[in-house]
Amino acid sequence: GAPLGEFKGLFEKYGGERVRDTSISETAMIGAAAGSAAMGMRPIVHIMFSEFLTVCMSDIRNVLTKTRYMTGAKTKFPATIMSYSGAGVSAAGEHSTCPYGLMMTIPGLKIVAPSTPYDAKGLIKSAIR
Repeated sequence: GAPLGEFKGLFEKYGGERVRDTSISETAMIGAAAGSAAMGMRPIVHIMFSEFLTVCMSDIRNVLTKTRYMTGAKTKFPATIMSYSGAGVSAAGEHSTCPYGLMMTIPGLKIVAPSTPYDAKGLIKSAIR
């Protein structure tokens, strides 16, 4: 799932070991991604609207990004977080903010904002690697 259907067919193509459709709990999604990353996987998490990144900020800041610094780079959590931001999908006010400024204050977090589908594909591939 995803509200715009952009992940349709991924489960059928890659199976349940690689694709998980979760309940809408942003904190649980980021926590699962952190655990997967700690086990050597490279999870991609889709948070439906970027405003909800603030709900799981503790795990993003204190687990995904800070752990690398706290362990002298011995432990890494290579996760990719994707989200929509801004207006344009006829969503409510809490679905249309852009928390880029807040997110940019997190050491170790890289933020990208693609402007075309081609850019998005390239940036996602780079993030996963």
